[in-house]
Amino acid sequence: MCPGITAEQVRDRAAGEYRGRPGRPAVALVLGAGNVAAITALDVLHKLYVEGQVVIAKLNPVNTYLRPHFERVFAEFVARGWVRFVDGGAAEGGYLARHEVIDAIHVTGSDQTHDAIVWGTDEDAEQRRRDDQPLVTKPFSSELGGVSPCIVAPGPWSDADFRFQAEHIVTAR
Repeated sequence: MCPGITAEQVRDRAAGEYRGRPGRPAVALVLGAGNVAAITALDVLHKLYVEGQVVIAKLNPVNTYLRPHFERVFAEFVARGWVRFVDGGAAEGGYLARHEVIDAIHVTGSDQTHDAIVWGTDEDAEQRRRDDQPLVTKPFSSELGGVSPCIVAPGPWSDADFRFQAEHIVTAR
């Protein structure tokens, strides 16, 4: 918590969807991560439950094979029209990000993906950045670069323990 913020203030501001303070209705675009497949599902759940928004989730091209599985897991949300999964690459993601029915965007990916959406990729992109004139002005959240640290604390680790932890870290990437 920031200095001067009480635990009561934090509780009063948290979980509005569960405390009778619904968020602003919106259609959120989730641009799914390619490195950890579960992140897309977590991002969808965050938009649904924390922000109270319906979601169109564009899967990263490396994860399109997971679409039927995501649709099965989220079947009740899909049936009610609260979630849709779509496939595509950068062109489709850019189109959706700029589409008039999309109210908010969340991307988990690289800084290049973020910048391509916000500033574009044409010859005027750098000038737009300098002038602070983004192509997309709707609410936009990002988790970029996968820079989360991994800490292995000292302990009585066996070779098998180290191998397990190394494999765990690699699969998380």
